[in-house]
Amino acid sequence: MNGSMASGVFLSLSRTTVVSCGIEHTISDYRVSFLPGIGFYLLALLCALHLTFTYAESPNDAGNQDLLSHVLPVVLSWHYGSVIVLLIFLGICNGAIWGFLYWHLENLGATQSLLGLLIVLHAAVEFLCGSLSGWFIGKCGHIPVLSLGLFFYILRFTAFRLLTVPWHFFFTEILHGMCFILTWTTAVSYFSKSVPPQCGTTMQGLLIATHHGLGVGLGIFSTGLLINRYGAPGTFALYAVSCGLFLIVFVLIQWIAKVPPSPRIRKNDESVKSRPEEDGEPDEQETQETESLLSEPSTPVEEKAKLSIQLPLLKLPTKVVKQQCSGEGK
Repeated sequence: MNGSMASGVFLSLSRTTVVSCGIEHTISDYRVSFLPGIGFYLLALLCALHLTFTYAESPNDAGNQDLLSHVLPVVLSWHYGSVIVLLIFLGICNGAIWGFLYWHLENLGATQSLLGLLIVLHAAVEFLCGSLSGWFIGKCGHIPVLSLGLFFYILRFTAFRLLTVPWHFFFTEILHGMCFILTWTTAVSYFSKSVPPQCGTTMQGLLIATHHGLGVGLGIFSTGLLINRYGAPGTFALYAVSCGLFLIVFVLIQWIAKVPPSPRIRKNDESVKSRPEEDGEPDEQETQETESLLSEPSTPVEEKAKLSIQLPLLKLPTKVVKQQCSGEGK
């Protein structure tokens, strides 16, 4: 959020008024943004070099097992695979917006101050939706939130096609947080529960590669070609129709496909299933019996049998004493 607000402030300062031949016109000097940006990057690098990290071995470490072999069955299933494809498509939509929305607004006559305020609005709604994402997911569920985010993309692209006044875009860009941050956090939360904890980093890397890498890259590249052929309004209308069709297909797949079970990774020291009493804490009675057997000296079997036979005779001396006393009295 702070980075987005800083970008908005510098963008608002990047206007330069030039007077030539008695005609006043305004140009954009992006050096005002690039030079401080490079300075902040170098400062961040300097701070990062002094950070120290300690890594403790996790008790659930999977060792040399191939984690990707446990992630692929989840990704290739109909249920979770459709969510991966949805993330790629949402990345394409984000690439179209991030790459060409501000260019489209400049063509409509938007000033740099207006663009800076729009970036600040994006940062504010991202912060708000990111803070409330856990509560929202708990109330609605993962799949409904993803479907709702795709529906909001339909509204945004339709507005991009119809609106011609730049400041009217403030009313549509309130949905930016619902479209981008909420769908991304929902997808990460959903897939973190679909794989074992040992595969969490592998799964998150796959999500980042598909959404921010493949999706955004395809979105910027394909949108540039489409705008060159059909223009910005026609391209945004095409994206709105595509989002509607994709939403219908996604809901049908989620309704038909079943959720596959999450794979389980066994530990390295986990052998064949042991007895139930070995998994838990040992019983006190068993411990006492074991200690008594270990401390007992080794005796032949015959002596043990003789000892067990003589035990009932321990009461005989008492009776004998009583008989002797009665005899002496006589």
